[in-house]
Amino acid sequence: MQLADLAGRETVTGRGLMLGRQKFRYGLGSTKRKRTRHERHYRAALEKAGLSVQLEELVQADGYAEQMFAKMGFGRVETIDYSDYEFDANEGGILHDLNKPVPKELHNQFDFIFDGGTLEHVFNVPVALENVFKMLRKGGIFVGVNPLNGWPGHGIYQFSPELVYSFWVRKCGSLVEKCVGVSETPKKYYKVMPDPNDLTSRSKIGNKFLLFWRVIPRGKLYLYSEVRKTSDGMSEETVHQTSYIRRWGDDDIKAEATT
Repeated sequence: MQLADLAGRETVTGRGLMLGRQKFRYGLGSTKRKRTRHERHYRAALEKAGLSVQLEELVQADGYAEQMFAKMGFGRVETIDYSDYEFDANEGGILHDLNKPVPKELHNQFDFIFDGGTLEHVFNVPVALENVFKMLRKGGIFVGVNPLNGWPGHGIYQFSPELVYSFWVRKCGSLVEKCVGVSETPKKYYKVMPDPNDLTSRSKIGNKFLLFWRVIPRGKLYLYSEVRKTSDGMSEETVHQTSYIRRWGDDDIKAEATT
């Protein structure tokens, strides 16, 4: 649903890339269940975005997502992965371990990069994120869909909005156009996650605390983000958490630390 909204606002004319070959299995599988229980939400999202495509047209025979991306206006989307077990490297796939820096020939090559749940499985997340930044062209857009909460054991990590803003804004000088928490079940949970730098404390979202037992409901939640690359430069400085930068900059705290 978030991708449909983006497709209604964004047209990609250059190369696209997905981290790991993504799947789109609507209507596939058991012959007794041709449709998903959230069909009406998906159809409504396509209509709201003004996309002249039917839900069934997005489905690829093998269950993967290339056709969905193409039909929604994101063009031809290639795959980069550690292994070729899900794609043929001779037919446009790129073999690379995202724990390691990508070769220079991949720098500034893509106008659209999509992570539908790969980065949480990569141990060296900072290097993986730097790879995404380097592969993305200036003006291009990166979309991340990663675990926010409720996915223990799924990957190595669950992600925080702090990571999105600290890396993309403060380290890369890019623009976070959207950062929201969404539930796996459509329409059940949707919450804008603002830049912690704009909040009065590290844990507040408006007048509520961003503590899992107060704001974050039970169930599987995604952190969905859209980032526009607006600069080719990346800071060499280490990224620190917003709230601690404030604390370290407080003269009273500094005085306490020295006494």
